[in-house]
Amino acid sequence: MEQPFLKMYDYHVWANKRVLEKLKEIPEEILQQEIQSVFPTILDAVGHTYRVDVSWLYVMMGKSFNEIMTLMGEVSEKIKTMTLADFENAYQSVANQYGEFFASLGYNDQPVMTDHPQFGKLETTVSELVQHVSNHGTYHRGNITAMSRQLGYPGASTDYIFYLYDKPKEEAR
Repeated sequence: MEQPFLKMYDYHVWANKRVLEKLKEIPEEILQQEIQSVFPTILDAVGHTYRVDVSWLYVMMGKSFNEIMTLMGEVSEKIKTMTLADFENAYQSVANQYGEFFASLGYNDQPVMTDHPQFGKLETTVSELVQHVSNHGTYHRGNITAMSRQLGYPGASTDYIFYLYDKPKEEAR
């Protein structure tokens, strides 16, 4: 039986791909144009979401807060110079890493313990963290759509229902 968290992560990947595809229709200089919004630029929003996806993977893998902070510093530096094409590759890479991680669990939910200096200890599960990753992505995909529209370009529709309609089409290919 398929774990619901695997489907939720698949939706997250599907929605990210739709947004990245839609952003390809926008000139790169517009993606880097500063505007008054939640993030200074569309690429900043794309980078933030990517960085958070990476950080939660590290949490699920059991890395310590200090290890994660070191790795996030490296990711944050790399993001500063990334283009949309770079992000597309990076998102695919992190999706592959999540897939490998899920495979290492036998595609089963597992407990996760993490300790944050500000928020304290948290006992949760991989499935709950995947739900968070997906919710976080949904929130910021909405920001990206709003920013795109503010700059005169249409956004991508990433509602979950469209994922459900789209999946049978992808499986038939």
